[in-house]
Amino acid sequence: MAGWSIKVAPNTSFVEAELDLREGYDDLETPIWFVAAPGAVGKSTLAKAISARTGAVYLDLAKAETVAGNYLTGGLVKNRLLDAWQANQATLLIDALDEARLRVTQSSFEDFLKDVETLARGRSLPADFRKDNGGAIRKVCTRFIMLCRRLDLFADVSVAIDGSKFKAVNNRDKNFTRAKMERRLAQIEESVARYLRQLDSADRQEPSEARETKTTRLKEKIAKLKEEVQRLHGLKRRMMAAPDQQISLIDPDSRSMATSGRGSGVVGYNVQVAVDTKHHLIIAHEVTNVGSDRA
Repeated sequence: MAGWSIKVAPNTSFVEAELDLREGYDDLETPIWFVAAPGAVGKSTLAKAISARTGAVYLDLAKAETVAGNYLTGGLVKNRLLDAWQANQATLLIDALDEARLRVTQSSFEDFLKDVETLARGRSLPADFRKDNGGAIRKVCTRFIMLCRRLDLFADVSVAIDGSKFKAVNNRDKNFTRAKMERRLAQIEESVARYLRQLDSADRQEPSEARETKTTRLKEKIAKLKEEVQRLHGLKRRMMAAPDQQISLIDPDSRSMATSGRGSGVVGYNVQVAVDTKHHLIIAHEVTNVGSDRA
């Protein structure tokens, strides 16, 4: 993912400066660090040196394709850092905050900062908000219903009921059903077989540096695919133990659901809503992870 460096190599030419932590900024357990300074003073060199020394994940916002809401959350997922993050085993060092501010709109930058705040506050994801604040959300909805009744805004006779699919933070690649799992394993098996055929072909060629390079690259690809197979088999055991034989890795309660579009689907929730037919106000709602409106 553009801007992310999971492991930064030490810079042997870097001359370490004598720096002191300012009072009030000495909490070394902080999960997210920002580096900002005027241009051309060596802040990025320093940031990379800190990352190489501490093992912190280095983010260069100047190289990011976009900086907006869910940039950090999405990066943790795509770089397979989510488990380490939630286990307090990962720290993020963010560089070029000032440059990012100049490249994006005010609203996008504010959304990015909200994402940072959410992650830094409890190492949780935005998807946890509903779970952590369910009681408060229900109380707000109840108060809204009571207010509408006092204002006589609800019709006495009829309501309309319908369901809508809402996408979860969990993307489709992080959701597994039996069919998805079998397809993925079959794709990997096909890729391994193809690489093995290419290895056999390379072995019949005359020894050369090019052949050696190609053979090494193919073996590395096969090794990575075998690691992925082991990971998928572990996920498959978890999936088969689930009541509906489906798992979502980021938002565990979300489920894969069909939508009205042909051949389309979404990983999310099915929100059932009852609406007053006169003023179109929501009278009652229920969030479920069952895809069918008739269930």
